[in-house]
Amino acid sequence: MKIGPVGTILTILSAAGVAHGAPCFDAKSAKNGFVLTRPGIQSTFRPVAGGMMSVANTYESQSPQTQYLFAGLIEVFRDSDTGRLAMIPFSDLRKLFPLKTGQKAR
Repeated sequence: MKIGPVGTILTILSAAGVAHGAPCFDAKSAKNGFVLTRPGIQSTFRPVAGGMMSVANTYESQSPQTQYLFAGLIEVFRDSDTGRLAMIPFSDLRKLFPLKTGQKAR
């Protein structure tokens, strides 16, 4: 049995997993904003006035894009070099939030 090479491989794999780990953010730090990164895209989330969330998306192969989301869920406005898009709701979105488990619409 070859225990030496197996131990070496396990050590390398466990060290590689630790090297790629990133600190997690909690609810308190997320209120100040946070960044999500994937290969080819980076999204920066920041709270703005009126219960809106600003999301700045940066792509490797495309122009940057900024989105404004009501309560971080409903897209209201999007802006990029290729154009702008605004969605105007017919009712007051503030009546929808905060969402609660089991809550019925009035």
